[in-house]
Amino acid sequence: MVEEKEADQEPDKKGLGKVFEPSSRSRKALELVEEGKVELLRNGAKVENGDGDKYAVTFDFCSCPDHQFRETVCKHMRAYRLALSLAKAEGDGDE
Repeated sequence: MVEEKEADQEPDKKGLGKVFEPSSRSRKALELVEEGKVELLRNGAKVENGDGDKYAVTFDFCSCPDHQFRETVCKHMRAYRLALSLAKAEGDGDE
């Protein structure tokens, strides 16, 4: 027989939390968007970090050291992609 959990009880994740938990870069990207640190431009964006440095960003490029040296999708690129998606979604409602 399967035990039923109380409605207010936390579900047992059994180690699945890391699968569904956003990465550190994704959380930081969301913060950048929420704080208005992403300036969308015609062909990309300028994204400001916590120290006030601004990086040139496109969908697949960022001038920050993280992207340059690790060749990874950095928080600035994630923030740009999120801001662009939100801008497009807002634009779709205006028609």
